[in-house]
Amino acid sequence: MYLKKFIVIGSAHNVKEITEKKIQKIHQLMISPVFKNKNNRPSLGLYRYRLLKNFAKIPTIPLGGINNKNIKLLKMLKEDKFAAISFFKS
Repeated sequence: MYLKKFIVIGSAHNVKEITEKKIQKIHQLMISPVFKNKNNRPSLGLYRYRLLKNFAKIPTIPLGGINNKNIKLLKMLKEDKFAAISFFKS
């Protein structure tokens, strides 16, 4: 039987959730919301995102509120990937 290897991705918003995902042995982690979005939920901001990224010690993917204006800020953090929904809607 041939089994494909999958990359397991989880999501988290805080240290507690990151710890839970690490126990679940995920490979990558989406951390959100980095920027303010339409839902008006409090955003992490770049500083807290970076703290959570460093705490995770696994590859992370920023998510939430990413648009043409603030995507440059992710480049400053040397992020080479991101996840988004409204960014890609026309």
